[in-house]
Amino acid sequence: GLAAAEDAAAAATTTAATEAPPTVQDLNARGYAQWTPTSPKNTPAAWKEQVAAGYTELLRLDRDWLVITKPRIEGDVPDGDAVRRVVGTVGTSSPLYGIRAVFRNIREYYQENDDTSVDFVDFAEKAGEIESKLTDVDFLAYSTIFADPSGGAGSSKMSSAAYLEKTNAALKAMLPLYLDLLESLGIKAGTAGRL
Repeated sequence: GLAAAEDAAAAATTTAATEAPPTVQDLNARGYAQWTPTSPKNTPAAWKEQVAAGYTELLRLDRDWLVITKPRIEGDVPDGDAVRRVVGTVGTSSPLYGIRAVFRNIREYYQENDDTSVDFVDFAEKAGEIESKLTDVDFLAYSTIFADPSGGAGSSKMSSAAYLEKTNAALKAMLPLYLDLLESLGIKAGTAGRL
């Protein structure tokens, strides 16, 4: 149940802090392993577990930024798709894949069941902010792929490197908002944020 989701969030963030950073070859060869909840699917516990796991993946992306975004081929543009893989817009393996539906499920569950343990209005506002920030990160990461080949090379404001910096800034701006979202669900992130 909820305790299991909280324990999973704390364990995942602790594990992320002790794991060796993945190599570019690891990430490109396997992407991210398919994420699945340990709680029964389509339950509040599973949804909360997925939200917590999404935060852990964002922390891992922030921690391993240089490795994850390193070009696949020397001299190529930064790997914006690796960022997009983490935020759930490339592939289906990230816990952030389908997160908007999970946010909707959580909001509807707490609204329809008159469960006051989660303020569904506050949660919905915070989830909307996270959705917007995820869209920003995705858009900027996507832009890194095409900025140089589209004529942005040599332009300090429109180069792949410039978009990669903006992507990283957008990620860092999202992390404290996501932590607020976890807290609104009553999820204690354990050592989250101390990677």
